[in-house]
Amino acid sequence: MFGQGIVKDSFALDQLSKAEQMVENSNIPLAKKHFLAAFEISPFNIQIQEKAVEFFIKQKDWENLEKFLSLKMMKNENHNFKALKLYYRGILHMQSGVEEFHDAYIDFHNAQYEIERALYPDLDLWADILVACGYSKVVTRTHSSDGKGYQFSLLRVEDFMQAYPYYKKALTLDSEHEIAQKNLDTVEARILNCGKELPIIQEFNFDVEELRRRVHQDSIKKDSLNYINKLRSIDLQHLPKKIEQMITLLNNYSEIVMVMDISGSMEEKVDWGININRFDVMEELSLAILRQTQSSSSIGAITVGGICGFDPLMMTAIGQNTRFEMDSIVGTIYPYGWTPLNRMLNEASSLFTSANNRKTVLLISDGMDSCGEGINLCDTAVKLHNAGIDLTVFSFLLEGTSHENNFAYRIYECMTDAANGKIFFMDQEGNIVEKMKRKKREQFVDFTLPNFINTNRLRVIDCLVEFDWEPIRNSKSFMKE
Repeated sequence: MFGQGIVKDSFALDQLSKAEQMVENSNIPLAKKHFLAAFEISPFNIQIQEKAVEFFIKQKDWENLEKFLSLKMMKNENHNFKALKLYYRGILHMQSGVEEFHDAYIDFHNAQYEIERALYPDLDLWADILVACGYSKVVTRTHSSDGKGYQFSLLRVEDFMQAYPYYKKALTLDSEHEIAQKNLDTVEARILNCGKELPIIQEFNFDVEELRRRVHQDSIKKDSLNYINKLRSIDLQHLPKKIEQMITLLNNYSEIVMVMDISGSMEEKVDWGININRFDVMEELSLAILRQTQSSSSIGAITVGGICGFDPLMMTAIGQNTRFEMDSIVGTIYPYGWTPLNRMLNEASSLFTSANNRKTVLLISDGMDSCGEGINLCDTAVKLHNAGIDLTVFSFLLEGTSHENNFAYRIYECMTDAANGKIFFMDQEGNIVEKMKRKKREQFVDFTLPNFINTNRLRVIDCLVEFDWEPIRNSKSFMKE
C-alpha cells in the first residue's frame, strides 16, 4: 500500500509538471486539464493543492476552484494555507448571493482564526482577510423589501463601529491596501457623523509612562558626548561596503537609537568574508555609525538577545554615554539566546529625549522576534511613529531564500511603512543595498463597501442608514472582471 502511494504521487506530480509547463506556454485549457488530473490522482497532496489554487484563482475559474477548498487531510500546522482556503470559500459564498453571505461571514472569521495561529503568517493574506471580515460584518444583515421589489438593508452606527477595527488593523499590516483605506474612511465618516467617538484600539495607544521616563535635552552636553578622536579604527574587513547611503539617511536625525540584535543566530558566518560572522559585522557597523554620523546627532543603543524576559545586556539612553563609552560597551557584549525584539523596541522608545526634534530607531538584526511577539511589531512601529519616532531596518537576511525570511521582510515592510522608514540589507558580496518596494499582488475581489444613504424608514433608532442590495446581489458587479 505504501509503495502504491509513492507511485500515485509520482504520476500526480508528473501531471503537475505538465500543467506548469502548459501555463508557461499560455495553453490554459490544457493546463486546467493537467491540474485536475493531478488532483484526481492525489487529492491530498498539498503541493498540488497550492499550485492548483493559485492557478484557478488567477484564471478566476471559481467552479474548478471549489474542488480544491476542502480542509480534510491537511496538516494541522499549515495555518496559512487553511486560512487561504477559508478565505476563498467565503468568496465563493459571497458570489452565490445574499442568501449565503452569513456562510461567507463564518468562513472569513475562521480564516482569521487560522492565520492568527500561524508561526509565520502571510501578512498580505491577513490584511485581505481582515478587509473581508469588516465587509461581511456590515453587509451580512437580514435584507428587507418595500413590497414593490426594492430590496434594502438597515444599518445602525454600531455596525460600523464593529467593522472599524478590522480596517484599522488591515492598514497596519498593509498600509497601501486601497480597499481597507476606502472602507475605513467610510466607517469613520458614518461614526463621526452620528456624534460617536471612534472605537479605541489598544494596540495604537502609546504608553504615556514611557514618554515621562525620557531624559531632558537640556541635560545633554553634546560636545563632550560626540568626540570621536578616541574611537578605535574601523576594521574594514568586517565592515559592509557602500554604507554611505545609510549614514546619509541617519544624518537627517538629531537622535538615533541603535537596536542591536545579539541573539545566538548572529554567530552565523557571512558569505563575503573568511571567518567573519554577523556579530562582527554589527560591531563594526555600529562603530562606523559612531564615527561617521554628524556630531550634532545624539546616539543611544539597546541590545536584543539573551532570555526573553530578562533585561538587555546594553541599554544607554540619549545623552547617557559618550560615543567612546558606547563603543567600549559594545566590545564587551556577545551573541547568545533568543530575540525579544518587540519588547526591546518598546524599551527603545523610552531612550529618546522629550525634545521636539527628528528621531529614529535603527534596527540591526538577522531575523524576527522569537519570544512569541513577532506580529505585534507592526503595532509597535505605529506607536513609535505616533510618538514622533521613525524606524529603519538593516537586515542580514536575504529575501526569497526561505519562508521565514519572507515573513521577516513582510514584517519589516509593515514596520517601515508605518514608521516612515527604509529597509537595507546586505547582499552576498557584502554591499549594503536599499530594498525597493515590492509590487502589490493583484486583488481578485472588490470588497469596497456599498454606497449608504440616510433613511427615515421605520424611525426606530438614531443614525439609521440603508443600502440597496441589488448591486451586491449581482455577482458580476461583486467580482472584478
